[in-house]
Amino acid sequence: MAEAGAHWLDISDVTEWVLAILADRALHERALENGTAVIPGLSSIPALSGALVRWARNRLVNPRRARVVLYIGNRNAKGPAAIESARMSGFGDPQPVDLPAGRRLAYRFASPDDVLLRQDLGLEAEFRVAFEWSFANRLMAWLQRPGPARSPARTGLARVLSALAAPFSVFGSEISSLQAEVFGASGEYARAVLTGLGQRLAVLPCVLALEALADGGLRERGCINPAAWLGPDDWASRLSARGIRFDGHA
Repeated sequence: MAEAGAHWLDISDVTEWVLAILADRALHERALENGTAVIPGLSSIPALSGALVRWARNRLVNPRRARVVLYIGNRNAKGPAAIESARMSGFGDPQPVDLPAGRRLAYRFASPDDVLLRQDLGLEAEFRVAFEWSFANRLMAWLQRPGPARSPARTGLARVLSALAAPFSVFGSEISSLQAEVFGASGEYARAVLTGLGQRLAVLPCVLALEALADGGLRERGCINPAAWLGPDDWASRLSARGIRFDGHA
């Protein structure tokens, strides 16, 4: 796409995909030569998570580590691809975390942030996921049992589980939230949270980047970190204008 003179934006949060594109120097140079932008990961993770961590980090004198938690309301659809992705990304080491929806068990989940936040900001980071419905948490943890990474049986199981879960998606809430906490060396702490309905947190980063390319506001070219093309405060302002609630505390 870069060679054809077209911009490339995607919403994938798969660690290997995002990191490989951002590290591809040949692709970066081709995109620069052709005046195109290549931005993977324009979704809740790692675009919004990276922006929230940057907002919180800027409020501390000596930040050391970060924790990001994605909370998913039960009325958000969980398709086969999402279930299989969760299984492959790991879903273990549960820890209680205080979220806007209350205290929930949040499970460790592989994310590009594990690398990007250390590489770009010098922060040790962990990413976690919490479902509103506690049974969904237990189910995803159960799916981590040893077995082939990809197999027809596993794929079929994801389809069956998605179909079984569908009738229960009418219960609970549509609310999703993304919370980033940054901890300092001397106990200082800052937190930034985005809250919205449905899948808006997942799709709006790409929408905002498309708008910025169309109106000339995004002038950077090459392979671009999805969280860093816009400043943290600008992210908060533009998302708020689209109905996403932003809360920051330091």
